Amino acid sequence: MKSVGTFAILAAVGPIAFSFDGWIVSTSIAHEIKDARRNLPIALTVGAGFVLLVYALYFVGMCALVGPDTILALGDAHIYVAAEQFLGSAGAKLVLIFVVISVVGTVNGLVLGSIRLPYSLALHGYYPGSRRIARLNPRLGLSPWSAGAAWLTAAVWMAAHYLTQRFHLLPNSDISEISIVMSYLLYLLLYVRVFSLYRRGEIRGAVRGVLCPLLAAMGSLFILTGGMQNPFFPWYAAFCCLVMAAGGLYHHRHT
Repeated sequence: MKSVGTFAILAAVGPIAFSFDGWIVSTSIAHEIKDARRNLPIALTVGAGFVLLVYALYFVGMCALVGPDTILALGDAHIYVAAEQFLGSAGAKLVLIFVVISVVGTVNGLVLGSIRLPYSLALHGYYPGSRRIARLNPRLGLSPWSAGAAWLTAAVWMAAHYLTQRFHLLPNSDISEISIVMSYLLYLLLYVRVFSLYRRGEIRGAVRGVLCPLLAAMGSLFILTGGMQNPFFPWYAAFCCLVMAAGGLYHHRHT
């Protein structure tokens, strides 16, 4: 078995973080959830915990079955190899079909959440064309302009993803991993805000006001350390800073 260095382990943090990133999208539909203040934290905690358990069991089982060296060498293809050992060629193809179905289900949830995100921002005037995007279609129960804005954003990212994969700009990686790492860096501002609200007495209890944001900040910094192993991280971080600066300028001029 080959030894794995510290930096190689840190480089694997990005793909692992990808497994949990979709849950943040669910916060964009908080205004549609019954008793969101109570039910949303429960859903996020139970859901993320279940994903963690499943992934841990999956990777332990795969390492025992085909070995970590085979997983590193084959990448995603190790799923087919492992399934073929148990179920044969036809069974392995069936397993891949179920994998595709699960991915489509995940995409469905992300789409349902992301098409509402511009609307949520527009309600507070934080999105260009907020007045139009904040209009709900009474028949659909959502904003078509919000869905269109989300589609346009996804199309831009799809084009960027295609270019990076077509020209092998990110070996053994893709553009989404760097995006997720930057997201966790920005989440640090939320954790600082939670601690600030605790000190002002608006959040009660040291567990919710101190311990939870502290643990979350430690996790974000760990993911950031792993993402920084990607050679393209500084360029992407600079691009994100430009986008945020443009957003800040827009907000300043329209408030």
